[in-house]
Amino acid sequence: MIDIQQQSSTSTLTEPSRKHGGRPKGSTDKNKRIAAEKENNLANEISVMWDQQLTEAHKNGIKNMPNGSLRNLINGRKEYNNMNHINIHPDTIRSRAKQKNLVISQLGVSSPMLKVENQIVALLIQMAHMHQPLNATEALQLANDLTEGNEIQEEVIAWKKKHSHYKEATDRNDVTRMLGRGYWDRFKRRNGHLIVCKRGQKFAMDRDTWSTYHNFVDMYNGVYGGMEEARVAEKLNEPMWLDEHGDEVYDNQAAFG
Repeated sequence: MIDIQQQSSTSTLTEPSRKHGGRPKGSTDKNKRIAAEKENNLANEISVMWDQQLTEAHKNGIKNMPNGSLRNLINGRKEYNNMNHINIHPDTIRSRAKQKNLVISQLGVSSPMLKVENQIVALLIQMAHMHQPLNATEALQLANDLTEGNEIQEEVIAWKKKHSHYKEATDRNDVTRMLGRGYWDRFKRRNGHLIVCKRGQKFAMDRDTWSTYHNFVDMYNGVYGGMEEARVAEKLNEPMWLDEHGDEVYDNQAAFG
């Protein structure tokens, strides 16, 4: 089940509490992300400075830089930033300068789902607050529902065709499986500092207390703005009734949901 990291109010463990050694849960992954960001920022800095040196040298009619110039620049910036333990290969900087790809904001191939993952995380956390945590299957269904029939889904299809594999959907059930276990595993790695998967727990006794109108309003109000910004949803000037196929109806008796 998905729950908020270190959310003690949802724990139903009956074993006696005791202190555990080691680092706090999630701190290792967090430190890895911070270290990777620092290394990438350093590479960005060196790439920009190296490109400036090349440009200046070419203006002065110098075709080739002196031997060791790039290595000296790398070592100098590593020492200045107190990051001598970081290994940045000169070929990485040369490749960036040659391609004029000096500043890289994120390493690796970015998934189109990054645009809406903050909203997905917010929904999962709010559901956990309400003692209604979702399991992996329900969370995947939520992600698929958020993207079905909009630009994000089209971008996901294009991304899968280019970087992964894609099978044309033959019916709606195939469409709802657009995002599968592979995406879920990557989602957990990217957001492991915000949510954590735990053993399933029962909250039937507290359900009436937590499942309130106010909680649901907070949950939806907290994500509507982000969904609209990510073009997953569109705010209407007037409320609209829809049937189960998404078509507009004018009778609340025919409306779905």
